[in-house]
Amino acid sequence: MFVAGDEFLNTQRGNNNPYNQDNEITWLDWARLEDNRDIFRFFKLMIAFRKSHPSIGRPTFWREDVSWHGADGPVDLGHESRRFAYSTCRFCHVHLTAQSIKQSAPLPSLVW
Repeated sequence: MFVAGDEFLNTQRGNNNPYNQDNEITWLDWARLEDNRDIFRFFKLMIAFRKSHPSIGRPTFWREDVSWHGADGPVDLGHESRRFAYSTCRFCHVHLTAQSIKQSAPLPSLVW
């Protein structure tokens, strides 16, 4: 989920719930957009990708048409898990990780 300002690295100084503040913490610093054009472009491309692939932007929960994978086998939904992947529509495979190290992930053999 994106919130206002993420697309140009706007910060709220670590405050993720400033609903009751009307000050510089919640104001958008539009000058940051010019300094962060590359990040802004990335966000635009990711939004366009989601819009062009209805299988990943859907209003209902993913069921039979999604295959869930772990890093090296079945998906691990435990507390310590930092990686998982999913595949949709035979052509879209997404690998997500919360680790900052470079990792490889084998593509699953999908049977639909």
